[in-house]
Amino acid sequence: MRITLLLSLVVFFSANPMATPGLAAVEVSCDVHAPSGPTVRADAVGLSYETSILLPNAQGTRYFRPGRPGLTTLLQTMGVRSLRIGGNSVDEASIPLPGPDDIDAVFTSAKAIGATVIWSVRLQDGKPEDAERQAKHIYDHHRASLAQFAIGNEPYYYEKQLAADYLPRWTALRDAILRGFPGATFCGPDQNPDTRLYREVVQALAPTGSFTVLSAHLYSFGCSYTNPKDGQKAKDRDEAKAVLKPRDPVAARKAMLAPEAYKNYQALLNRCLAATKGTNIAFRLTETNSYWFSGLQGASDSVESGLWAADYLAWWTLNGAQGVNFHTGDRTGGHINLPCRYAAFVAAGEGFEVRPLAYGMTLFSQVAQGTCLPVTLDPKAPLSAYAFRRDANSLGLLIINRSDRDAAPQDVTLRVAGANVTAAQNLLLESRPEGTPAMTLGGQAIGADGTWTGTWADQPLQDGAVTLRLQPLSAAAVRLTIP
Repeated sequence: MRITLLLSLVVFFSANPMATPGLAAVEVSCDVHAPSGPTVRADAVGLSYETSILLPNAQGTRYFRPGRPGLTTLLQTMGVRSLRIGGNSVDEASIPLPGPDDIDAVFTSAKAIGATVIWSVRLQDGKPEDAERQAKHIYDHHRASLAQFAIGNEPYYYEKQLAADYLPRWTALRDAILRGFPGATFCGPDQNPDTRLYREVVQALAPTGSFTVLSAHLYSFGCSYTNPKDGQKAKDRDEAKAVLKPRDPVAARKAMLAPEAYKNYQALLNRCLAATKGTNIAFRLTETNSYWFSGLQGASDSVESGLWAADYLAWWTLNGAQGVNFHTGDRTGGHINLPCRYAAFVAAGEGFEVRPLAYGMTLFSQVAQGTCLPVTLDPKAPLSAYAFRRDANSLGLLIINRSDRDAAPQDVTLRVAGANVTAAQNLLLESRPEGTPAMTLGGQAIGADGTWTGTWADQPLQDGAVTLRLQPLSAAAVRLTIP
């Protein structure tokens, strides 16, 4: 029997005469018997950190440390199962290489949340003996928690000589790592969109068998500032903060949820698919976020960023990426160290200030399980919809209302044609752009200690249908049970 899932977005008028009418009806459909898409990997949700964050601070305290209040709980709440260590600081000569204690700290944290680690070693001025030493320590103590090794970060932004010698240097360091960690696998080149480099790396390294993942970077909306070169030339953080001119945050927020954003994603996807075609090489976004150069205040930390994160994860998963690692931390790395506006969370006293990005990641991790199912909807609608076949009798749906802040609400009616829905639950991601906290999930905020007590709400069924009201800048995860 053919079963078609129909998600009809219908205008709803409350009995309250002062209620705001909804927007025009939109229909979304999903056929559960259509060929399934990619399977959502357990490590789809990831974070990316600068290597420098592993080092003890001025008080001798590490970011990753056993017993740190809330960190393990928060990462578990968000569904994080991949930690990538790298960024600009992995190749910054002024930053010391991590030692055994630094390595142990991050791998111990990864084990506590059931995550694996993508570990980067220094490429620019990197010495094979240093790479071998790190690899051997990981092999001896943490081999089960290693996903891949990466070598360097965004190499084609280095001096021309390194760009010309990239593959020979990369290969020499790979061989050193394999001496310390027999059987290791690798990803690369950890570069922003670069068609030629992607193809060159895959063609040269795929035949070796140890190169398994094309790792791409993407800051989808460009730089946080209109004059990044002035900031990059600054001698220190204070000078950079004085000269940098931020972009308009209102326009930047709108761009994050505009349909044109998908063109940026598609352009990178096309490069990844072209480079890996005819091979067994997978691809992953190992470093990504909204606006580069630490993020844009008022946009990268806005409620729009939470909805963007959920949509971004779902889009890349649907299109075959292994996962997405959002770059985060209290500050960015390198010699210009600014507050991290695009962070999922930042330290605040003994706990954390949880940003909207973390809410979007948590929403995705709550619903995105199983295999992706194709969904169709009017491309002009300010909505995104994704479906997942969780198991034989359960569907998960993610619906994101990308409307402007002052738009009217949408009522969403979910129907399954050809079968009876026997139960339904929803988990609402709601925003308060001017409030504190800025977002809630399942009616509750994520606490400073990482705990979250939000709940799935039972949905009443009417003639086999479920109706939700989605306010602007909100989203819903929905679980449907069918026979």
